[in-house]
Amino acid sequence: MGDVIPLREARRHADHSRESLAAATGIGVRTIYAIEHEQTVPRRSTRNLLALALHVKPGQIDWPTETMERAA
Repeated sequence: MGDVIPLREARRHADHSRESLAAATGIGVRTIYAIEHEQTVPRRSTRNLLALALHVKPGQIDWPTETMERAA
């Protein structure tokens, strides 16, 4: 994975469900869903945990920088 990709795509590439990723990181399933659907902007610590569990660098994931609600 050399390109910057959305979290959902990185999760699927790593063969994780939201539930298994949540179990691996201690981050809630709802939080992972919210990040994937741009409903929340993840903290740096959350980005780092998710990237570590997905075996990528945090910079390889296209993280939301603002929520869809704020953008509207």
